[in-house]
Amino acid sequence: MAYPANKILINAVSGIGENLLLVPALRVLRDHYPQARITMAVRSPAAAILLKNGDLVDEIIACDYKIQDSLMKKISLIARLRKERFDISITAFPSNRLDKAIFSWLSGARVRIFHDHGGIITGLLRFMNNIYVPVDFKAHDIEQNLNLLTPLGIDICKSDRDPYLRISEEAEKDAAAFLEKQGINGPDIFALHPGSSADLGMKNRRWPLARFKALAESIIEKYAGTVLVFLGPDEADLVFDINHTRIFFVRERIDVATALIKKCRLFIGNDSSLMHIAAISGIPTIGIFGPANPSRTGPRGPKAQVITGRSGCSPCYSFEDLGKPIVCKAGLECLNSISVEDILALAQKIQ
Repeated sequence: MAYPANKILINAVSGIGENLLLVPALRVLRDHYPQARITMAVRSPAAAILLKNGDLVDEIIACDYKIQDSLMKKISLIARLRKERFDISITAFPSNRLDKAIFSWLSGARVRIFHDHGGIITGLLRFMNNIYVPVDFKAHDIEQNLNLLTPLGIDICKSDRDPYLRISEEAEKDAAAFLEKQGINGPDIFALHPGSSADLGMKNRRWPLARFKALAESIIEKYAGTVLVFLGPDEADLVFDINHTRIFFVRERIDVATALIKKCRLFIGNDSSLMHIAAISGIPTIGIFGPANPSRTGPRGPKAQVITGRSGCSPCYSFEDLGKPIVCKAGLECLNSISVEDILALAQKIQ
């Protein structure tokens, strides 16, 4: 069934990586509703920086408990959304959280599309949304989000499933200035990211920091290149002692970091937003996976690869665990079993 719409709300109050895996669905939605005003609600201001340069959405609103940190601010946000009189609200995957269901309901949209995760919670909250799409438990998050468009009469079978990012000229200039200031030039620049989100126990996605240090040193010895170690705003504790003058720590805005990553020969990092950015940018990318399932959130790109450990219990973070902390009782054997040599061997193959 087709639904006419002048205003559409995308409820994507999730991590930055999850926002990036929504891009193919946004592209299809924009093609289907070229004249509609599309508003996207995201959790992180950094996600807003990344997505604002494209033509897929008209407005991005940062909705974070750290921003709307009082009852009055939350009420003000909901009042602002209801004033828009949205025709359609689409809640991006994953959506099995009470706050997302309430957000969709309070938006006041006439058509509210949500995933049916099954279980008691979905049943109790069913009145909050009026169109439900079954979760495909074997699908990647990109496909989960595309499936949300089918109730609108959109044929997703021929859709382009690769995300993409458009970086501003300002970010490109700032990246070039960073490289010039550090005296970095040439094609042999390698990117490492030892961090990840710290929310919900996601530090348990991180490969040991000591191995990232050993990997950086091995890359310099093997390729005589330069290593950029990217750190997020809350990852100062991941700075390690360096024995080389060709290792640089990067703590730039996310759009500048993206522009820098695009200049690299290879990216190696944990399951994080920067991993997705690298894969989307088309550079050879190695995503290191432990508890999480790469078949659901693995990097998508022409030169993206995943490495997993030799552990019988991995992946252990399933659909039923979405929204819950990552807890490991096996000492993160899945990540600890991945050696520096394993990474270097895969890097040799994909470059």
